[in-house]
Parts: sequence; C-alpha cells; structure tokens
Amino acid sequence: MARRALQIIHYDPDDGADLDRADGARERCEKGCYDCLLSYRNQYEHRAIDRHSVVDLLRELMQTQVTGGAGDRPRDQQSAYLDSLCDSDLERRFVRWLDAEGYRLPDDAQRTVTEALARPDFVYRLSGTAVAVFVDGPHHDGAVQQQRDGAAAERLDDLGWSVVRIRYDEDWSAAARQREWVFGSGRAS
Repeated sequence: MARRALQIIHYDPDDGADLDRADGARERCEKGCYDCLLSYRNQYEHRAIDRHSVVDLLRELMQTQVTGGAGDRPRDQQSAYLDSLCDSDLERRFVRWLDAEGYRLPDDAQRTVTEALARPDFVYRLSGTAVAVFVDGPHHDGAVQQQRDGAAAERLDDLGWSVVRIRYDEDWSAAARQREWVFGSGRAS
C-alpha cells in the first residue's frame, strides 16, 4: 500500500525521487494536484495538503514486515508452542496448516474456560471478543458427542464467547475464508 501511495503522489517508490507530475501531465505538481490528492470534495483542505510531508513515512512503511504475533511470541515460536499443546494429530495438522497458509495463529490452546465447563482446542483473543475454536475429528459425528458439543458451545456463547467448529472432513481453506474475521486472510488472498 505504501508503494502504491508513493506512486499516486508522483514519487518513485524504489529510489524516493520526486517525479514532479503525473504520467502524461504537462504541469508540475507542487503540493498536490487533481491527479493525486486534490479533489472537489476536499477543496476546503487544499491549502493543508502537502504530498511531500508523507514521503519519509511511506518509504519507512515500505521497509516494514508484518507478521503474526499471536500469544505475544514470534510466529515460529507460537507455532511450536501450539504444536506442543495439541491433544491430537488432527489439531496438530490444523495448526501446521494455519501456519503454512499464513493464517492467524491461535493465541492459546487447551485452556479450560471454567465458567463454561468447556475446553476449546484453540483460543483467539481478538479485539472485543474471545473465540473458542474446536477442531472436531470423526468421534464428534456421534449424537451424544454432538449434544455435548452443542451444550458447551451454548455455555461459551452465554459468556460472550464466539464459537467456531472446524471439522476433519471439511475444506479448511473454505472454512477459513468464511471466518476471515478469526483466521485472517492468509497468503492466498
């Protein structure tokens, strides 16, 4: 985004050179022009607009790298931490899949929510809400287990938690896309 912003304000994103004008424009762009920042809608702010004032910040942003920091750990450490807490190969495969596909990693795993008498496989602490993620293997197909799962989800919901169930036999990519608010957009998007 920073690269594109520099292009919009007539700066070369690679070397930081001021290109002076939009492609094909005959007039030089001083602080802003109708090809970059000025518009009819912001005409009252035209005097305050200065395309040069954001160049250093945008160039700095181009150098940053955004990585997941779930659990207040670097991504590789968080992945190893979650892997060590997994109770099943299915859970382990799910965490490894999330990591490989660039999705947001859970903050924690196998933590009992005492008030709900529930232990989600994974926990996400998102802004404004906690999310319990259950990765269900084939034993969750039985009627008794489904009833237990439903009751646990209801108790968590009553406490303000969001509950997500991921099945062993579903398309995890499709499930993650449907729940981007939890898992993020991953690398494919």
